[in-house]
Amino acid sequence: SLTVVGMAIAILHYRWRKAQGLNAVQPSWAMSFAPDSVFAIVRSDSTQNAQVIESAFRSARGRKVLVLFLSSLTAPSARIFQINDLALRDDEAQDAFRLAERIAFETHTPTQVFYRNGSIGSAANIWRIARSQEVVTDVETARIFADDVAPTYIRYRREGDVNVAHLVM
Repeated sequence: SLTVVGMAIAILHYRWRKAQGLNAVQPSWAMSFAPDSVFAIVRSDSTQNAQVIESAFRSARGRKVLVLFLSSLTAPSARIFQINDLALRDDEAQDAFRLAERIAFETHTPTQVFYRNGSIGSAANIWRIARSQEVVTDVETARIFADDVAPTYIRYRREGDVNVAHLVM
């Protein structure tokens, strides 16, 4: 009975957050096989996150968009009975997720958002689970990502005054 009550609270809380327009961020370990998707990698301290997300949705054309935010924040220690969710404390990640959710709502594109504290190498490990056909990111991240995962080809799209890399697998 305790499990049922806990799950009911979790479901109600999830629905309440969605109704408020808040993001339901999934942990990166919840990533699943999604070969017919677009995998967008955005990072903390990057000024190109909005352009990367917009470019990912433009190239999706009905396919699912997976948005991974790579953070460089250090995790503060949690106090007793405290839920330590870094994604909720990271304002930059929340801005990126809000943009992704807004575009997904406007374009009716299925979207999942993920948060990971780590390097670009960890993004490559997460991509190996999803196996998306296309990875969208900024040029600097694309160079490092392509060292770990060999794309078939890379094309560049101009978004405003920024070049965005599309790695096609």
